[in-house]
Amino acid sequence: MMGDGLTRLLVQASVYAPLTRRFLIDAGIAPAMRVLDVGSGGGDVAFIAAELVGPDGCVVGIEGLPERAEAAQERARAAGHSHVSFVAANIDTLQAPGEFDAIIGRFVLRELRDPAAALRRLSEGLVAGGVVAFQEKILSQPVVSFPTSPALATLVGWMDEARREGGVELAMGAKLPALFEDAGFARPSVRIESPIGVGGDWVGIDYLVEAARGMLPLFDIFEIAEAAEVDLDAARAAVRRELGDVGVVVLSPVVGACSRAARAD
Repeated sequence: MMGDGLTRLLVQASVYAPLTRRFLIDAGIAPAMRVLDVGSGGGDVAFIAAELVGPDGCVVGIEGLPERAEAAQERARAAGHSHVSFVAANIDTLQAPGEFDAIIGRFVLRELRDPAAALRRLSEGLVAGGVVAFQEKILSQPVVSFPTSPALATLVGWMDEARREGGVELAMGAKLPALFEDAGFARPSVRIESPIGVGGDWVGIDYLVEAARGMLPLFDIFEIAEAAEVDLDAARAAVRRELGDVGVVVLSPVVGACSRAARAD
């Protein structure tokens, strides 16, 4: 089991990769572009961008945790992505590390102290007409299943309560247009998609379980459930049993917003 949330990030990538790939293509990520990926985590968004820009382009990923940046760089080497590199840096204070044709990110803005200020700083390295494209969830829209899975409802309920008690931004996806305006960009085009899976063996269930695993300390802190008594493997098995082969799970929606830097007159 990988530590420091990397297992969750890798499973997350399996769930959200199709949405992110479609979004980046529509945003205009294309061959030979220079792309800055903000909040790279395990590197999966950067790898999608690397495929789109091809060997004549380049992708630089910025990750706040050095161990994650190192792990992402090792994955890039193993995959032969010689045009992808990762840098450990504090995104809340980072200045643009060069000139780029696009700045992208997934599920990172809600983690920043002042996301509009961060975008303004990073956009100083964006070429005229360059792309800015970010995806964020609307966590206030609940995860649902058909038929209802009591085990899933319990697990998701704990996570929702932990987020509320912890002051997590629950509606960042819906706030992206205002955020882009505050950062000095033109009104973005927006899209919304929700990951959906059929059957109890869908990888999205594994993602929810790993997300809950990372929140176990909060369950204790906010007296939601005793972490030592939460059996996530049993919860996963119960969800799979309750959904069977044709049950459906719909995760919280993801908003993608895309704009461009002003062109020189």
